[in-house]
Amino acid sequence: MTYAQALLTRLLLLSTTMLSVPILADDTEIFLGRDSNTGTVKPNVLFVLDNSGSMDGVAYDENGNRSALSRMETMKLAFEEVLASASQLNVGIMSFNGNGGSILYPVRDIDELLTAGTSSVSETTITQGNDDGVEMTSSGNVYLDDETLHIGHTANREIGRTVRAFLQDDYDDIEGRNSIAFSAGQAQFNMHVDHLNGLRYYDLGIPIGATITNAYLEFTSSTTVASQYIKLGVYGQLGEATGRFADGEDLSQRLSNATTAIEWTMAGTAADTWYQNQVYQSPDISPVIQAIIDQDHWRANNPIVIMVDGLEDAGGGGHRAGYLHRSEAPETTGADGRATKLVVTYTTNANATVDQLVGLRFDEIEVPAGATITSARIELVSARSNGAADNLAIQVQAENTGDAASFTDQSASLSSRSKFSDVTTWKPDEAWDYDQTVSGPNVTALVQRIVNDADDWCGGNAMAFYLKPASASDIFERLGFAYEAGIGRRARL
Repeated sequence: MTYAQALLTRLLLLSTTMLSVPILADDTEIFLGRDSNTGTVKPNVLFVLDNSGSMDGVAYDENGNRSALSRMETMKLAFEEVLASASQLNVGIMSFNGNGGSILYPVRDIDELLTAGTSSVSETTITQGNDDGVEMTSSGNVYLDDETLHIGHTANREIGRTVRAFLQDDYDDIEGRNSIAFSAGQAQFNMHVDHLNGLRYYDLGIPIGATITNAYLEFTSSTTVASQYIKLGVYGQLGEATGRFADGEDLSQRLSNATTAIEWTMAGTAADTWYQNQVYQSPDISPVIQAIIDQDHWRANNPIVIMVDGLEDAGGGGHRAGYLHRSEAPETTGADGRATKLVVTYTTNANATVDQLVGLRFDEIEVPAGATITSARIELVSARSNGAADNLAIQVQAENTGDAASFTDQSASLSSRSKFSDVTTWKPDEAWDYDQTVSGPNVTALVQRIVNDADDWCGGNAMAFYLKPASASDIFERLGFAYEAGIGRRARL
């Protein structure tokens, strides 16, 4: 491999999610490269490549037409063309983004052959949401969508709380039946005797084994309805086929595999009149939610599908209507909006505090099998200030595989993975400032073990590391940002 080929390989790994690690080199190495064979000074060219978030944006061709390629993809193609014809130069690469810039490859003879013993640096960040996560050691529940990673001993989120879920997608609601075709993504939730409606909520985080103490649907009336009698049935879908709704779907197929109904009767009296933009609640539907989470396949963030069936009216077309996800007014969505919500309160028998197992997976690690690892470290960005040092000790292990798979939210899916017996202990004994990049565990020995001993390891594969308190008596924690916190805050190897 020539140095030019090495540069191209490094370029392919450049992305807007990667923050660059500087290669140690003094100024003369970076800017005054010399031909090692002749001593002749060649022209030195340092390419500064933009890998800021804007490079994910749309690119345009010379005629002003929108390109199918992003700015980053266009830059890579252009740079590849430049290097393909370049010779008799000393060339290097520097990155630049909102976090500053650093040298990826020092300026060096582009035609030089790279031989055994050549030093290289490989670095990568977490690149997708299911590449970091936490597992509660008390329950085995796995969470992949948190914006922060609690490293150590933390308050138990599963001891009990109230969660409010919102419709997040146009295909999370549906209505129809009889003479009305089923249609998803409606602007309001019409409850008639000839209507069957569906609502789909997810990411509630209700743990396995929870006890539901209260649950209800919350509507904001989209119209004023004078006193009209109507009886509704509220059901929960059972089974695992709880995917998004589809236009034309026959919702009665889902109703055929449902919980026992909770009846909801609104009498034709003034007390049961719904007024536009006022908030109303269904009866307690906790038995419906309890039946759903008591199923063997239940996981904390599984979808919950609720169906409301019009059972009876007084022959006068009685109905009620609430806002849905697609109402025209923008304020109908979000935590404080008017879209129909599911509110659930639950308790558990869990302890007030709990240890967490943190998983970090890094993909496209350009380290060949058998390489000698001279240094390897995980870096984090602090999500909370720790004003003083503490005595927290964290054990780190590496997964025993040549290509670690992305994490899943299946129960105990982090702790059940095979790991090398080697343990590195990390003691983050310095104070952390909020939003500060901090040095995490030194994993040199763990990376070396993977490169040497993991089956099928080769450059470009993925490694996974697992962090947990060294002692159950630890009462400390550190808080780092997760993938969901955005570019510039994700863990880096």
